[in-house]
Amino acid sequence: MGRGGQLGSFEAVFSQRGTDGKPIKLWDRGNGAIDLRTSQSWVPYDIVRRLDENWQELEPKLNGRLFVYCGTADTFYLDGAVILLREALEKRKAKAVVEMIPGADHGSFMTRAFREKMSRQMEQVLRANREGAKP
Repeated sequence: MGRGGQLGSFEAVFSQRGTDGKPIKLWDRGNGAIDLRTSQSWVPYDIVRRLDENWQELEPKLNGRLFVYCGTADTFYLDGAVILLREALEKRKAKAVVEMIPGADHGSFMTRAFREKMSRQMEQVLRANREGAKP
């Protein structure tokens, strides 16, 4: 994960700043202790929680507009979060596509066939919106 990798980017976005101006780490890399104050600062960015708390307002804005793809072996470890998102959307009977690609990592599912599929889906959504219909 190099000098911070994906986790470092999450900390840069979600964590508060320390006295040195740098993002506070979610946990101590040496002993594994979680910084509870920092973990609490991430709560407002929890997508499933936002769905739980605001679904009535979000449903008309999101239905038919969510397309999430993730490999089951995601190298950024996002597969667990995507599964939770899929379950939350299914519970609400949301019109969304959340697809887990078996065995794929963070980049390997981006095959030519997948990119062509995405292009077709985007074209359908754009066409439907241009014509005033819902996708």
